Amino acid sequence: MLKFVVKKILFIIPVLWIVASVTFFLIRVVPGGPFDSQRNLPKAIVANLKAKYKLDKPIWEQYFFYLKRLSHLDLGISYKYTNRTVNEILVQAFPVSAVLGIGALSLAVTLGVLIGVISAVNQGKFIDFALMTLATAGISVPTFVFGILLMYVFGLKLQILPIGLWESPYHAILPIITLSLAPLANIARLSRSSVLDNLTKDHVLVARSFGISESRILIIHVLRNSLIPILTILGPMTAMLLTGSFVVEYIFAIPGMGRFFITAVSNRDYDLVIGTTLVFAVVLLLSNTIIDILYRIVDKRILRQT
Repeated sequence: MLKFVVKKILFIIPVLWIVASVTFFLIRVVPGGPFDSQRNLPKAIVANLKAKYKLDKPIWEQYFFYLKRLSHLDLGISYKYTNRTVNEILVQAFPVSAVLGIGALSLAVTLGVLIGVISAVNQGKFIDFALMTLATAGISVPTFVFGILLMYVFGLKLQILPIGLWESPYHAILPIITLSLAPLANIARLSRSSVLDNLTKDHVLVARSFGISESRILIIHVLRNSLIPILTILGPMTAMLLTGSFVVEYIFAIPGMGRFFITAVSNRDYDLVIGTTLVFAVVLLLSNTIIDILYRIVDKRILRQT
């Protein structure tokens, strides 16, 4: 297990270099620059700004200069948010997105597995049909529609929850529920099919023949094996939720990474685009590593094969 973890961690370094390099060149291929939106600036001032930030240099020289800074964990500066470094912006924005993502992930996994198990145990009954109909609706309804609906009902009509900003724990309730909708529905459907599949396994039938209670069979013999397919989707899902949903953060005016990323792309804020992309890549790689470790804990057969 230790050898596997070390190998996965060492694998992260070259992947991040590739991500940084590809993003660096792609963002510069896109037409426009960080100062093009400032129409009123004289050409001489624009030229001085490019010289100050070394944007007048050949692209390969800019690339190696960026890699040199990156080797010191310096993600550069923002051209949009003057006098602020990318490190400062991400240190401020990532915890907000992380709280939002962890809350949404916890809600999605807990309720998703629970709904899936209840639906599987009651296969063919009305509750199964009702829960799976809601899960299908949760996947089909766009996030922004669900978010606006929650804002209208709980914010405007009932006036029991705030509908914007990030000033108290109450401000996190509606965004977390909105962000968890699609993952919750996906996990519920996957949990149902996985539990149904495991309920027909030979070891479950043998356990029933020995008179073991259905609840014990479900918890000990079915649920653990049913979690393996769910773990497959948790890696990218965790990364997506922890780094923030662009739509949810925009709707609820949350100062997370999503809003900064959208602003950075629209303003060609080169360093901020690369910085947010690298944070997303790190979270994705770490999430997949943790999921691989959990695979080996849940399924001992995988551990024996490595």
